[in-house]
Amino acid sequence: MADHSLATPAHGARASNVSALKRFFQATEIDTRLLGMVIALGLIWVGFDILSNGLFLTSRNLWNLSVQAASVSVMATGMVLVIVTRNIDLSVGSILGFVGMIMAVLQARILPPIIGFEHPMMWIIALSAGILVGTAIGALHGAIIAFLGVPAFIVTLGGLLVWRGAAWMVTSGATVAPMDTTYRLMGGGADGSIGVTASWIVGLVACLMIVLTILNTRRQRRRFGFPLRPVWAEYFLVISGCVAVLGAVWVANSYYMPVNLAKRYAEANGIAWPEGGLQIGLGIAVPVLIAIGIAMVMAFITNRTRFGRYVFAIGGNPEAAELAGIKVKWVIVKMFALMGALCAVAAAISTARLNAATNAQGTLDELYTIAAAVIGGTSLAGGVGTIAGAMLGAIVMQSLNSGMVLLGLDTPLQSIVIGIVLRRRGLARHRLPLACESKGSRTHVGKFVPPSWKCAMFPSPSAAFTPSMTPSIDLFPGEVVALLGHNGAGKSTLIKILSGAYKRDNGDILVRGDFADINNPRDAKKYGIETIYQTLAVADNVDAAANLYLGRELRTAWGTLDDVAMEAKAREVMGRLNPNFQRFKEPVKALSGGQRQSVAIARAILFDAQILIMDETDGPPLGPQETAQVGDLIMQLKKDGIGHLPDQPRHPRRLRPRRPRLRHEERPAWWATPAPKTSPRTKCSA
Repeated sequence: MADHSLATPAHGARASNVSALKRFFQATEIDTRLLGMVIALGLIWVGFDILSNGLFLTSRNLWNLSVQAASVSVMATGMVLVIVTRNIDLSVGSILGFVGMIMAVLQARILPPIIGFEHPMMWIIALSAGILVGTAIGALHGAIIAFLGVPAFIVTLGGLLVWRGAAWMVTSGATVAPMDTTYRLMGGGADGSIGVTASWIVGLVACLMIVLTILNTRRQRRRFGFPLRPVWAEYFLVISGCVAVLGAVWVANSYYMPVNLAKRYAEANGIAWPEGGLQIGLGIAVPVLIAIGIAMVMAFITNRTRFGRYVFAIGGNPEAAELAGIKVKWVIVKMFALMGALCAVAAAISTARLNAATNAQGTLDELYTIAAAVIGGTSLAGGVGTIAGAMLGAIVMQSLNSGMVLLGLDTPLQSIVIGIVLRRRGLARHRLPLACESKGSRTHVGKFVPPSWKCAMFPSPSAAFTPSMTPSIDLFPGEVVALLGHNGAGKSTLIKILSGAYKRDNGDILVRGDFADINNPRDAKKYGIETIYQTLAVADNVDAAANLYLGRELRTAWGTLDDVAMEAKAREVMGRLNPNFQRFKEPVKALSGGQRQSVAIARAILFDAQILIMDETDGPPLGPQETAQVGDLIMQLKKDGIGHLPDQPRHPRRLRPRRPRLRHEERPAWWATPAPKTSPRTKCSA
């Protein structure tokens, strides 16, 4: 951090406090939403502490609060992904209860006669079985939602009733106990804590990770020439992060073991009981460590894997995700399967903490989990959410619950209030259908034939078209062709057929004499076909670089997303199109119409497109100057060779008479005999 960096020029002495505060947040890059949540949480704590006469802000209450929030926080990390994709999961509480009952029955009734009670493998078998069952339930829900098109609200509401009843059927409503000793460590308590020394070690390791993360980020920015944070901002982030971590460890170590448990501990370890008693700090509870570990894994999945990137892309614009070649339905199935696995982990924490499984476990947890994700900044309309925000939301919910208990208020009243709030926030909103889903048969078919490309639109037998209304167009290398027609004439439909968004119902598509099988956008991209759609088809809640590489992300040697390399390439490409573009870190939805247009065009030319299709790229979102820039860009792309076949000479366009549509058996021999096969990856042009 000792090197110098260019900071934002300071304003004069007359700069207002607001501008100074804004410069501070810009320099430190602090998420103001999370900061606002932290401030709100602090106000809640102080308020309850005043109302409870100092009982809330005690090490004992805060330690218990962290343990009680662990199970909800685990599920909230998965609920973020569910809500971001414009879905909802009302069954998480019931899945928790059912899976918890399964794991309890395994430990108390099924496994002891086989391997014996307290066997070292007991807790591993029970936990593994619970995770498998939870994952299977979540995958079942996801398959019904994705492939059958049933709204998530209906599916998971049914799951809430079904799995609650299934939990009761497992034991006919009886409580199952006790649990395995090792398994009970996941529930916390005196035995389920790591102690003072281990807690300080965990805190120091966390501080080291903060330092290494900031140093690595700075090194990567310097490597690619990105703007660096001021050195004072780096030190501020390191110091504030370490203070927060060590402060939390200090609070956990300040809660001492109860007297009876301390005496038992002293007797077991041969420690003489002093006159003033023993003060044995419990340290960080095991369920809290589990929740933190799950949060780190989920943050990694969300930010560093294709799956996480696709989840947010689907939430921002389902059509854009589909057109980018993402298998949206399978992503939905995997997401709900992950949610089921997280419910199983939460069930293990809950049953271990109670040392029993009851039919009441998980009741109202779906409301707490959804509320935690919403409070954490996740919009039910498909907005941006964070794992850290979900964790803070879970702590806020548990703080409200604990504070109301201290004040003698009923928890059901709180649940009713939560339900009303969520209803007002749009809890019952159904999943929005994908804009590119097929509604009946398509009415146009595309065809490319030599010498370079030929496109003919043939109607399906049921279409209300006459032969004179079937347009045909020849496309030759190195030329720019405009497709004209009235509204509803089928221009966008033809474009989506060629780009794989729509699947043709008859006819053929030929690429340089070779029959091309284009059934989805991924197939079209293999032939070098890139499309800029009329709707731009950009994912609103991810940044410019993520949109440019959506569906074709760069990855590191470890298989993780290489966001730095993608941003560097995005800056290079965007510099050619729009040198004034600097908002690379902001979601695309915050950009202007012209900037969004630049992102869509940059994505199309990034991968050396040989066929570049533009669907009304100079529409209303663009002003006169930006419209002129699009025209200049088209001419520049022509000069750069977009649309030119490397192995074919350029030649002027030749007009050909339109051939009548022939039935398959009436076609001449040259039609049925394609040219020699070429690789689908061979770059072709229009």
